[in-house]
Amino acid sequence: MQLLTYLKNHGIFVAVINPLIMKKYSAIGLRKGKTDKLDSIKIANYGIDNWFKLTDYEATDEVYSELKLLGRQYSHYIAMRIESKLVLSNLLDRTMPGIKNLLKNRSDKPEKDKLNDFVKEYWHYDNITKKNEKQFINSYFKWAKNKGYHQSETKAKQIYALAQEGIPTLSSSTPSTKMLVLEAVRVLS
Repeated sequence: MQLLTYLKNHGIFVAVINPLIMKKYSAIGLRKGKTDKLDSIKIANYGIDNWFKLTDYEATDEVYSELKLLGRQYSHYIAMRIESKLVLSNLLDRTMPGIKNLLKNRSDKPEKDKLNDFVKEYWHYDNITKKNEKQFINSYFKWAKNKGYHQSETKAKQIYALAQEGIPTLSSSTPSTKMLVLEAVRVLS
């Protein structure tokens, strides 16, 4: 691109040719060989043969620069999102082991994530097990209705059983646990 910019700045006609087209053109010739001198002759002959079809290259620096910037920002955003999901996943493995398998996101809407919404409400198994099963089922139904999710008694019972059997390695009584889990969810919202 630097050579192209230099030539254009000095008012020289420049045509950008697809390398595949040039390869096919050079394959037509009878003489085979691969040296810089032969390559330059083939390129010059292509220019002479197709002079009437060639167009002067017009730089699209602004569009190219913007696309390059957008591509980099998108890659950065995706990398941050993946990292944030991994952080939340690791925290959930320590506060609510197994919950990710029960609450998989199947929504067509990216802003609606059942696991994240559930973790905002019940960020630790202790918040589930401090209630009896019936209280949790009622609480789950209320939460599901408010968030627009299907109210499944079977799912509520599975979550309650998982909470009773699960062994969290991060205590809910540690002040930073709630903050860490909720912040990991907030970053993904």
